[in-house]
Amino acid sequence: MKTKLKIIVLCAIALFLGSKAFAQAEYLWPVEGKTAGTDILYQPQSYIGQELNANGLIIAAPLNTNILAPVEGTVTMFNYVSRAALNYSTMYGRTPSDFQLDSLYFVEAGESDVQFLNLAIGIQSADGTTAYLEGLRPTKPFKTGQKVQRGEVIGKVGYYYKKINKPCICIEMSKKGIATDPMTPFGLKSTFLEPDLKLKSTFTKEEATEDYNIFIDALKEGFPGLYDYVSEVDFAQFTASQREGFGKTVSAIELERAIRSTIGLIRDSHTNLMNPSNENPRFSTIDFGIQGDSMIATRTGRADSKYLGKRILTVDGIPCDSMRSYFNLFDGFIESYPDFEFLCMLDLRYCRFIQPNASNYDVLVEFADGETKLFKGGSYKATKCFPRTPSWQKWYLTNLLEPINFRMISDTTAYLGIRDFELNQVEVEQIRELFAQMVSDSVTNLIIDLRNNGDGNQDVMAEIYSFFAQKPFRQDMYQKVNKRGDFDFFRYSTNHGAKYCQQCAIDEPHCEGEILFPDFEPSPDGDGFILDLSSQWHQPDSTVNYKGKVYLLVNERSFSASAVFAGWVKKQNRGVIAGRETGSTYHQMKAIKFENLMLPNSKYIVRFPLVKTVMDTVVNERFPYGRGVLPDYEVKLTMDELSNPNDTILNYTLQLIEDGKYIVHHPDETTENETIIPTKNEKATGKTLLWVALGIIGIGLLVLMARRKR
Repeated sequence: MKTKLKIIVLCAIALFLGSKAFAQAEYLWPVEGKTAGTDILYQPQSYIGQELNANGLIIAAPLNTNILAPVEGTVTMFNYVSRAALNYSTMYGRTPSDFQLDSLYFVEAGESDVQFLNLAIGIQSADGTTAYLEGLRPTKPFKTGQKVQRGEVIGKVGYYYKKINKPCICIEMSKKGIATDPMTPFGLKSTFLEPDLKLKSTFTKEEATEDYNIFIDALKEGFPGLYDYVSEVDFAQFTASQREGFGKTVSAIELERAIRSTIGLIRDSHTNLMNPSNENPRFSTIDFGIQGDSMIATRTGRADSKYLGKRILTVDGIPCDSMRSYFNLFDGFIESYPDFEFLCMLDLRYCRFIQPNASNYDVLVEFADGETKLFKGGSYKATKCFPRTPSWQKWYLTNLLEPINFRMISDTTAYLGIRDFELNQVEVEQIRELFAQMVSDSVTNLIIDLRNNGDGNQDVMAEIYSFFAQKPFRQDMYQKVNKRGDFDFFRYSTNHGAKYCQQCAIDEPHCEGEILFPDFEPSPDGDGFILDLSSQWHQPDSTVNYKGKVYLLVNERSFSASAVFAGWVKKQNRGVIAGRETGSTYHQMKAIKFENLMLPNSKYIVRFPLVKTVMDTVVNERFPYGRGVLPDYEVKLTMDELSNPNDTILNYTLQLIEDGKYIVHHPDETTENETIIPTKNEKATGKTLLWVALGIIGIGLLVLMARRKR
C-alpha cells in the first residue's frame, strides 16, 4: 500500500514538473532543427566588448539557416535595420524582398557595409507580448497586420551586429513598451533583469539641480527651434527661477513640475516626461473647469449633482485667473487645446500640482452665489474609480474604439473614421478598397473623421491622402537639426548606447563621432544643418481616386500626422474642415528622431525630438503662424457637447451637407496679404534677390532718364 502511494505521489510530481516545463517552454526555438538553448552567444546582462547587452538573447547559426516564428501572432514590424551601436539602430523604408537585390540598392544608396544590414521582424502574440527577431535575411515579404503561424519560416540567418563577426540572430521581447524576459518563454534559466521602474520620492537640492541642468543642456544642444516660441532671454530667466525654487529637499512632484513647466514654455507637444512620479494620483468629488472668464462645476458625485454648472469664485482660496497660469502644455500658439485643458482637465492638474493641502485631498469651493462647501477627496486605486455625473465617456472615446470605422450614412454620404495613422499594410489596403467601392458607387459626400487622431506614420498618411488628392502634394519643405551627431547628452540617452557609456572609464569618450544626420548640409548662416526636401512630391493614386466632396472632422486632440493631413486638405482646397483647430501646428513640427534622456538621480525619462520639419513657409489669414489647422466651419467646445449623447460635430457636418455648404473659393496661397517665413537657405537667397531687384530698378531709372533727354 505504501509502495502504491509512493508511485502515485511520484507520478503526480512528475506530471506537475512536466506540465510546468511545458508551460515555460511555450515558445518554439526559432533556429530550424535545433533544440532550445543551442548555440547561445550572449544572454541578457552579458557584455559584447564594453557594451552591455541588457535585454537580447543572441543565437549563432550557420548562414542562411531557416528561422521559424517562435509563436503564433501578428506581424507588427518588417524592416531592414542597420545597427551602429548595440543600443542604436537605423530603420530603412525599403520593403525587404530579396537580400541580394536589395543589397545592390543599398550599395548604390551609399551604404558602405551591407553585410550587417539585416531584417527585423516583430510578432505580437495574443497576450500582447511582442517578440522582435533581428539579424535575419528575407525569404518572402510580410505585411504588418498579417498573421503568422508558430513554426512558419519567417527568414534566414544573416548578420546581426558588426561587433559579432559570425552569423547570428537576436531575440528581444516587450509588453506595453517595457522589455520582458526573452529566455523563460523557451524554458531556459534566465539572466534577464526586470527594468527598475521605481522612482525616488525626494532628492537633495544638488541632485534635483543636476538633473534639471542636464535636461536644459540637452535641450540647448539637441532640440531644434528651442526659441521658436520663447525668447532666449525669457528662457534663461525662467530656467534660473526654477533652479532657485528648489529647497534643501526637493520632492519628486516638485522636480516633475519644473520639467513639465519648462516643456510648456517651449510649446512642443512632442516633448514629454515619459515616467512621471508614481505617487498615487488624487481626486476630488467635484470637477471644475474654466470656460471663458468663469470657473464652473463641470462634474460631481451623484449626491452633489445640484452643483453642476454653478459658477465658482475660488477653490481653496485660489481664484480663476490664478489657475490659468499653471497651464501651457500645448504646441505653438494654438488656442483649442488650452480651451480643452481648462475645461476638462483643470481639477486633475490642480489635485496633482497645485493643491496646497495634499494630505487630506479635500477641496473648499466658494460659489458665486455665496455658498461655500467642502468637497471630500481621496486617492485613486487601480481597481476602483469614483463615479461622476454626467459621464463624458462617449465624447472622450469618439473615433477611438477601432482603427477603421466605415459606414454609409445615406446612399450619397459615407463616413470613414481613422483612429490614428499607425495602420498596418492590411488596414491600408482595406481603406484603399473602401475608396474603390465609393468610386464605383458614385458616393457624393465623404466624411473623414480625424478627431482624437494623435499619431501616425507619414507614409501611411500620404498613401491615404493620395486616394482622393486631385493634384501632387508635398509633405515637407526642409528639415533642420542643431548638429549632425556626436551629442554630449548621449551619455544619458537610453537609446544611444547609454549603458555602454555608464560602463566606460570617466575619461573615455562616449559615442564619439556617432553621426546621425550625414545628409544634412550646413545652413548658410551657420545655425545648424538643413536637409532640403522641397523637390519631393507625392502623386495622386491613379488607380483609386475619389473625386466627390470631402468633409474632414478635426478637434483639439487631432495631433501630429492628422494636423499635416488636415493641412493638405485645406491648402489644396480639397475639402472643408469642420470642428476645432488641430492640436499640432500647421507650419512646422518637431516629431522625428526622438531621444530618451534619462536623468541620473531621479531616473526621469524625457523624450524629445532632434529634427524640426517645416511643412510650409507661407503665413496668411488662413494659415497664421504658430497655429494649428483652423476649421472652415467651427464648432466651439461647450459643456453640452461633453455630455450630449449625440455627436455634435458630426451632426453639424451632416447639416452642412444637407444645406449644400462646401468650399468657399480660395485662390492659391499667393495673396497680397501673405508673409513668407524665410528658411535658413532662403535668407541668403533673399539678399541676392534684393540686389537683383535694386539693379532692375536702377536700370529702369536710367532708361527713363535717357528717354526724357531725347
